[in-house]
This record gives sequence, C-alpha cells and structure tokens, in this order.
Amino acid sequence: MLYPEMSVHERSLDFLIELLHKDQLDETVNVEPLTKAIKYYQHLYSIHLADQQEDCTMQLFDHIKVSLRPSSVQH
Repeated sequence: MLYPEMSVHERSLDFLIELLHKDQLDETVNVEPLTKAIKYYQHLYSIHLADQQEDCTMQLFDHIKVSLRPSSVQH
C-alpha cells in the first residue's frame, strides 16, 4: 500500500505550507523533508505514471477551476 508512505511526505509538505501561510518560512527551516518528498514522488511517478499521457490543457483547466473556487470551499 502506498498511502502510509505518501502520508508521511504529505504531512511534511503540509507543515511547510502552513509555515508559508503564517509567513514563517525562512532560511532557517529545514527543507530536507521537502527534498525527500520530491524524490519520493518522482520515484512514484516513474513507476506508476510514466506511461500515462499528459493532457496539459486539462491540467490547466483543473488548476483554474480549483483556483477560482471560494476559499471556504477549498478547506
């Protein structure tokens, strides 16, 4: 199962995002968990998604759709 491994990296990303929201993300914050998360997700991509076609138009559409939602809906 991938979820337990992914949740560890998700929590580290959530922590960094929370620091960013609080304007507390600075050069003193350890970014090693971010580096590990990036490497982990790149590895997952290479194994599970590398053969999938990417539709950049649809990705942009999805991003815009999420960005235009009221902030109360996103949380």
